[in-house]
Amino acid sequence: MDHVQPRVRGGDNSGGNVVSACGACNALKGHRRLAEFLIAEPAARANFYRLAAPHVYPRHLRAVEEEMRKGGLAALDN
Repeated sequence: MDHVQPRVRGGDNSGGNVVSACGACNALKGHRRLAEFLIAEPAARANFYRLAAPHVYPRHLRAVEEEMRKGGLAALDN
């Protein structure tokens, strides 16, 4: 399980902020922020948008997408 918006940044344990992740992706992500991980891993980004994003609260999804834009990746490029 992984928090989309980290609890230390205002996220909570609700279903709209917690997503499941396979062990390999969770280990690969490590302690990186979700946006940083999604920028670096195109396959994980595609899976996130296909499987998890429809269930994530819009405010958390907007925060991740904004951080990805600041990191140089347009969310629509997934």
